[in-house]
Amino acid sequence: TMAQFCIEDLEEIYTAEAQVTDTTRRRTYVLCPRRIFEVGTLDHNFNLQGFNINPPLPIRPNMTIQCGDTGTRSNLCWI
Repeated sequence: TMAQFCIEDLEEIYTAEAQVTDTTRRRTYVLCPRRIFEVGTLDHNFNLQGFNINPPLPIRPNMTIQCGDTGTRSNLCWI
């Protein structure tokens, strides 16, 4: 399944979420299928650990991140 619009870079989610002031509004982010998204971890000082990777995903109320249009496992997104 190929989404009409899908996210290829997790930075798009960070940018969009930075603009959200009302978290009661539902938001859905569709990741492009058949992709590997490299996500690092934070140390105890909140410094990103890893090289050339994204920070952990911002998990906020009423926010859905799904893989492809259907969000099914068969769309093969790895985070």
